[in-house]
Amino acid sequence: ANGRPGNNPVVRVRGSGSISASNTPLIVVDGLPLESTADFNLINPDDIETIDVLKDAASAAIYGSRGGNGVIMVTTKKGKQGTASVSLDYATSVQQVAKYIDMMDKDENIDYVKETANQEWIRAGGDPSVPNGSRSIPGNSNNSRFNYPSILNDPSSLPNTNWQKEIFRNAPANNVQLSVRGGGDKMLYYITGNYFGQDGIIRGSDFKRYSLRANIDVSPIRNVKVGLNFSPSYSKENIMPTDGDFNNMINNALALPPWLDPIRSDGYYGQIQGYPELMNNGFPAYFPTPIQYFRDPKYRNSAEVARLIGGTSVELSPLNGLNFHSGLNFDWKSNWTNFYKPSTISSGSYAVLTPSFPNPNPVQIQSNHSELRGINYTWDNILTYRTKIGKDQLLTLLGGYSVQKFTGESNSVNGQNGSFSNDLV
Repeated sequence: ANGRPGNNPVVRVRGSGSISASNTPLIVVDGLPLESTADFNLINPDDIETIDVLKDAASAAIYGSRGGNGVIMVTTKKGKQGTASVSLDYATSVQQVAKYIDMMDKDENIDYVKETANQEWIRAGGDPSVPNGSRSIPGNSNNSRFNYPSILNDPSSLPNTNWQKEIFRNAPANNVQLSVRGGGDKMLYYITGNYFGQDGIIRGSDFKRYSLRANIDVSPIRNVKVGLNFSPSYSKENIMPTDGDFNNMINNALALPPWLDPIRSDGYYGQIQGYPELMNNGFPAYFPTPIQYFRDPKYRNSAEVARLIGGTSVELSPLNGLNFHSGLNFDWKSNWTNFYKPSTISSGSYAVLTPSFPNPNPVQIQSNHSELRGINYTWDNILTYRTKIGKDQLLTLLGGYSVQKFTGESNSVNGQNGSFSNDLV
């Protein structure tokens, strides 16, 4: 798990049996095998009645090779006989970073930079009395390591920035659910609506999910049961660049020196690329400021999912001990993502909105829009016969036929880097 709000948990039933292939178990919700375990976060946890884990050969026997990593059987809540009960539940919590990584503060870092430059100069045979900024060895191609930036001569004029606290925050999470549950001899029902919202501990990241569910069971005549379940949902996640790349917000926050202002008094961003003297002294320029992503309203990286899970079933018991069950379930899903990095956000190659590079740079612009639509359905038919043989023996005969099919389509559009003239195009 990467810790993003709304992200799926990592589940292992049989451990990690493969280096390259998937080790995730098959998840089955009310008889419907999910196409991907990434879909599990769209199931409202408050709607779950039971979770059963199949980890032995029985899982492979029922679901074939898909059950090779184990099977998690999820059953959602059903109606109960009795007077209708209405329940309103609200829960809130706050998340925070458990522990910040210990880093040098301003004074410690300045002392370290100065001492490193002084020692490099002495080891190279330089005269210790030569002042900073004048140290140079003829023919040496890297004299910058012998000198430190002149702005460090007056530490009192510099800020003491904790870059981790600039990107992390205390993040609330809220869950609201309204449900109605009840039924009689002929019908049982469970109807619920849920909202879940979670802010990420990284500023600018969040996840929101809206879901409904209706599980209805009807017994119109004796020995006949009809079931209907219906669960639409919608979710949206705003994503910040925190993983999957060396040049991300967290790495940059740990790499930037604490004596740079996040935002200067003139409104420009403080980062190494904005100070030529720092670059000339060998400070790495490929760590841009991490705060531009959540401060720039034009930056967008979102993932949205609209989904409808439903199904119907019929159960017949025409004779004593004989039972026939037929169920048709489906999972329709539409995903779309939008990404836009404007000309006003720096990268490891180009700085913008800094003292030395005050203007936006259209070369920075990146954009992408992608869509994925698909439907997954299963049709299960099971005939069971149970009878006693003698006093203490029970004979069970079972036969079944099952069909599952998934169809999908996807498309993606990319804006070619370097083809934009401004953020309006």
